Amino acid sequence: MAVKKASLMVTFTKEEKRIINQMERFIDTDLSKNYIGDTHGLDLTFFFFTFFSDNYSEKIIQEIKRRYEKAGWIVNVERDDYKGDRIELS
Repeated sequence: MAVKKASLMVTFTKEEKRIINQMERFIDTDLSKNYIGDTHGLDLTFFFFTFFSDNYSEKIIQEIKRRYEKAGWIVNVERDDYKGDRIELS
């Protein structure tokens, strides 16, 4: 039987889980300090370069997006090779 696409998107390695959890803590801390009731953006490229040597995947970004949408946030992820990747929460 062929592997189901959905099952591949929810399987994470230990390293990916660690990155996701650390990223969530980073975003939560930043929101706690800087959110003023409007859209709040964070530079994902800076985050990953600083903590993980730019080692991340679309699967990680989608998991972060899923978690914050589940928590009631509107999430927009902008991928840009020139400006860098960014996540906006409102």
